Amino acid sequence: MKVNSRSVLCVVLCLWVQLYVVLSYDTGHHTDLTRNALQLLGFSPTPIDVAVLCNWQIDYYAYTEVNEIYPLNGLHFDNMYNLRNVSNYFNTLATNTRNAVQAAVRNNDVLGFIALIGASTHPVQDFYTHSSWSDLHPFSCNCYRDDTWFSALASVDGYVPDLLPNLQSIITYSWGDEGCGEYLHDCTPGLIDHGDYCAGINKDSYVRPKFESSY
Repeated sequence: MKVNSRSVLCVVLCLWVQLYVVLSYDTGHHTDLTRNALQLLGFSPTPIDVAVLCNWQIDYYAYTEVNEIYPLNGLHFDNMYNLRNVSNYFNTLATNTRNAVQAAVRNNDVLGFIALIGASTHPVQDFYTHSSWSDLHPFSCNCYRDDTWFSALASVDGYVPDLLPNLQSIITYSWGDEGCGEYLHDCTPGLIDHGDYCAGINKDSYVRPKFESSY
């Protein structure tokens, strides 16, 4: 098995995090989603653990001041103010992920492949909890909707304009600071409020409204 430098870095970071940080921080819902999905796909415990940790590092190294890796700030699906923004982000994410996965397969880089699974699923998970998606797909009769961006796109044969008017008001949370335009899309801090435990667009806590339907 070939192992490239990025794979080694991910594993070293995973081991360091596991030894020194995991007791203080928890990915919570990101862990649940990643672990459950990979279990359903038949992954064994060790690859799942690596993917979960690499998924979590997107948050840790984006928001921890001492260890910040600034480009990771763009992997949270924030600052999307219309359907075009969302579509462009998903297209870029899907294309880059596909290319990276294909490269890992060509190089027989199993570790890199697992790391990519963890890292690339983080922004997808964030999309549903940082956006108005669940507001636009309300559940009824105690039944949650299982619509996704990709199923919606498939229903219109990939022609994004046909998603209107259903997704006319799709938006995500506004976040940013100095220089955010370098990595983020139309960065306008405060335009779409994060909210608190009673209201707001973000649903990324077990006690926030619509947490269950977003996940």
